[in-house]
Amino acid sequence: MRNTLLTSCLIATAAAAASSPAPTEAEQIACLTDLAPQLASAATCASSPSELRACLASLPSLSALESCFQSVGCPLTSAAWALSHCKSGRHELRARDPLAAIPTAAPHFMPLFGRQASSSASPSPCFTDQMVTITSCTTANGGAKTCFPAPSPSAVCRADLICKQDNQGNPSCMYKQSGMGWGGIVIAICFATALVVSVFSICFLCCKERREQTRLEKAKEAANIAKEAKTATAASKRPGRNVTGGVGATGAQAQGQPLMYEGGGAGGHGGDVGAGGQQAPGGYGSANPFVDSH
Repeated sequence: MRNTLLTSCLIATAAAAASSPAPTEAEQIACLTDLAPQLASAATCASSPSELRACLASLPSLSALESCFQSVGCPLTSAAWALSHCKSGRHELRARDPLAAIPTAAPHFMPLFGRQASSSASPSPCFTDQMVTITSCTTANGGAKTCFPAPSPSAVCRADLICKQDNQGNPSCMYKQSGMGWGGIVIAICFATALVVSVFSICFLCCKERREQTRLEKAKEAANIAKEAKTATAASKRPGRNVTGGVGATGAQAQGQPLMYEGGGAGGHGGDVGAGGQQAPGGYGSANPFVDSH
């Protein structure tokens, strides 16, 4: 009885396996193409999820699946993990939630998947998606490399924001203010007023310095003129010595002069000399008129 029951179970299992045939390669490729956004978002090992999504969306064959993951820095086990979601066929895979099946298929991706889920649940208000064309390359088993253009969404900063990232890669943004508000107008007026006051202060100080310099030069010149006038006045008032003894000479001055002697003699003072070398009468050295000539 027990052997009959075991045999019946094995037959039922074989029948169930026979009733659900393995999916073909085309069905698996179609499944991977449909799940490309979910797989790219879940594969946190990818350096560029957009490139991985574009590669999976245009997957030419199952042999290129490993190249898609290797090109973005993921290990080879990621290709097997992605392919495990398409073993049940395309129709059955659509009937279940692919994001719920990803953690059960690869538990070692759980921490990163949680970060991706939270990121997708609260998108950044700083960026928006913009479709760009990238070049995706795949390598076949024979070593041939095939490249083809593929559209891919890229996160760009919004037009009215200024975006930046910190050292950890966390985005931050601020509103772009292109016009001048009231605060800018007040600051501009303050700067302009300070500039005008500075220019006028410099001009006033320069003019004041020039006037002071002119006043000092005039005071110095007046002092020199006064000094010269004082020196000339003092020189004119100094007493001098009269050596001529003129008409206005006093008696003492007249007494100090030598008397003229009109007597004869062979003096050396020489009186008036007449013609022929004779001394004129009455001059110095002439004969005394009161002496007898005999």
